[in-house]
Amino acid sequence: MDKDINQKLLGFFSKHVLQSYKRGEILIRAEEEPPGVFYMINGYVKMASIFENGSELTVNIFKQGAFFPMLWAIADSDNAYFYQAMTSTEVFKATRGDALKFINDNPDVLYDLTRRLLVGMDGLLSTTQQLLYGNAYKRVASAFIVSAKRFGKSFKNKNVLIDIPLTHQDIANLAGITRETASISIEKLQSKGLIFRKSQKFIVKNLTNLELEASM
Repeated sequence: MDKDINQKLLGFFSKHVLQSYKRGEILIRAEEEPPGVFYMINGYVKMASIFENGSELTVNIFKQGAFFPMLWAIADSDNAYFYQAMTSTEVFKATRGDALKFINDNPDVLYDLTRRLLVGMDGLLSTTQQLLYGNAYKRVASAFIVSAKRFGKSFKNKNVLIDIPLTHQDIANLAGITRETASISIEKLQSKGLIFRKSQKFIVKNLTNLELEASM
């Protein structure tokens, strides 16, 4: 994110309520009116839905600098998702009216928000494609690809550290499958030398090779 925009966002949201959440706590419940617009100071928050059979699908993961739920705030859409802290998390919470006025008064912030929404949509379309046509293995590979692109830190040896402590259950939720099925696919990716785990975080050895694997 542009530093000027980040400072502008922080300057606005820091005038509002600061809230802290522990891992697993719910910020916004599905089907309920959100209490405001949240701005991420640190941590990770997932946006997810639960199906009738009890399975979960993670639609998006928010990190530092993100603000949500913007579909509700801007489009006046009913909130169909729950937002849950994946780690210890701190957020500022502004009222919907204040947040919308701030965005309308700052075209550069609106442009940045639009860009983020489009990037998120691209990831969602990729996930949807795999859910419709991919097997469990390809879904898991795609979950790692999207995570590496969004949260990755690249190194000279082409390794990409996914800088968020994802569990097998998190990967399963991103792929829309059971934990047991996800674990089998993760082990397969590890045995092929495409990913490995270090200090509770996954590392993609070569993103291009993983993308080729997912497309086969």
